[in-house]
Amino acid sequence: MKKIHLIILLILINLVVAPTAVAGNTATQDITITAEPINEVSLSKTTLSLTITPPIEDLVEEEVIDSSTTLSYSTNQTNQKITVKVDRTLPVGLTLLVEATSTGGTSSGAVALDTSDNNLITGLSNLSDSGETVTYTLKAINFAEPTATETFTVTYTITSSS
Repeated sequence: MKKIHLIILLILINLVVAPTAVAGNTATQDITITAEPINEVSLSKTTLSLTITPPIEDLVEEEVIDSSTTLSYSTNQTNQKITVKVDRTLPVGLTLLVEATSTGGTSSGAVALDTSDNNLITGLSNLSDSGETVTYTLKAINFAEPTATETFTVTYTITSSS
């Protein structure tokens, strides 16, 4: 009899103390979702060569134009822009301009490159464009410094307009 009482007592303690699993007709689960930002920009060429002969006459400007590069970009964010800059100052008398077409944003037209970020294309929101024409124009005036062949790095960056 003592054995039965002990068993009953253990069963009652187990029912009171041990948590019970109750199945119902509904269940919930919290799921955390993150969509990472996509901001990508690429060029069809990684190198380009521009050679110019400065003019002899005063107040005359020579220029070399190349439109053989294309630009592609994608963003899943709103209010983005593409900026452009060159890694160092160009020699005296030389100016390098860049212009890009844009079907999904607003082109800033021809931008004179320097070492600061300059807006090239603005108003980009949730889009992907490819094959946009990039036009480089190298201009020289008559007192342009002669230079040995130098490589300048032009950097394109897609970033927030805010």
